[in-house]
Amino acid sequence: MSGRARAAGGLVLAALLAGCAGSPAASSASPARSSVSPAVSSAVSAAPASVSPASSSASPAVSPAPASASPVATSAPPVATSVTAPPSSAPSAPSSVSPPATSAPPGGWWRPVRGLTWDVQLTAAEPAAVTAAVLELDGADTSANTVAALRARGVRTICYVNAGGWEDWRPDASAFPAAVLGAALDDWPGERWLDLRRLDVLVPIMERRIQACADKGFDAVDPDNLDGWQAASGFALIRADAVAYEAALVEAAHRRGLSAGLKNALGLLPELGGVIDFAVNEQCVEYRECDRYAGVLAAGKPVFHIEYADATAACAGAPAGLSTVVKRLSLDSWSQRC
Repeated sequence: MSGRARAAGGLVLAALLAGCAGSPAASSASPARSSVSPAVSSAVSAAPASVSPASSSASPAVSPAPASASPVATSAPPVATSVTAPPSSAPSAPSSVSPPATSAPPGGWWRPVRGLTWDVQLTAAEPAAVTAAVLELDGADTSANTVAALRARGVRTICYVNAGGWEDWRPDASAFPAAVLGAALDDWPGERWLDLRRLDVLVPIMERRIQACADKGFDAVDPDNLDGWQAASGFALIRADAVAYEAALVEAAHRRGLSAGLKNALGLLPELGGVIDFAVNEQCVEYRECDRYAGVLAAGKPVFHIEYADATAACAGAPAGLSTVVKRLSLDSWSQRC
């Protein structure tokens, strides 16, 4: 599930949605830290040294999508996209991590552009009334047939993966050794923080999840819960641990032809803003931090944004350029788009 680190504020605001007329829409002793591999170091060093914050009242200018990008024919809103080929000399995978099943495809991966409409449905049995150009779905709970049907309608799909938290109901839950399972996530029964320092253990597991997303036909992956270094995780995590882990996940996604995003964890943007293909944010209006995405937006990348509050207030406070949708905390098929 999403919104784990921010659930306390969202739970209070979720009650406001009951009266909101929404239309259905797209639906501690710790082991020593693993050293960062050359591949991960290269990925991080490729990012800009910083992502310059800007006032949320000013929306940065963005260049249009490359002329070579063609919209996908669909009854849904046109999907503006561009595809970037991977560098000719991609860094090798970390020696402690099993190599991916596929190399980067010749055509590269989908590069979404700023301003796309989107929705997220993580608990709906089947996507309902999808009218957005981009839809995020749970990677394990969504079938290849569902993804194929959405693709046939021109809808791009993002594969949700809980990369920083363990969930006891997942099919691969037994693959995680007890040593990497930390404290429980507040308000999310059956979930525990993961020890992000253990790249040797976690990255191979996540590579298998990412490969499953690719096999089902998803276009992108959204790794969640990378902010354990800011929580009482049960481990002595630091910010650099999350940077190294996310960089490894981005590389794993790109090598399989998938775009990769960064969910919340705004403190990682200085190193990773130039590496990720998009950002996903919860409640930046409520927490008054949307301006920290100015660099992402200026680069023409989308910020897929969720608020769990009154739609009028949420939409009025969202800066121009964000792809904002108002949702229930359950992230079912109900939504209102700004």
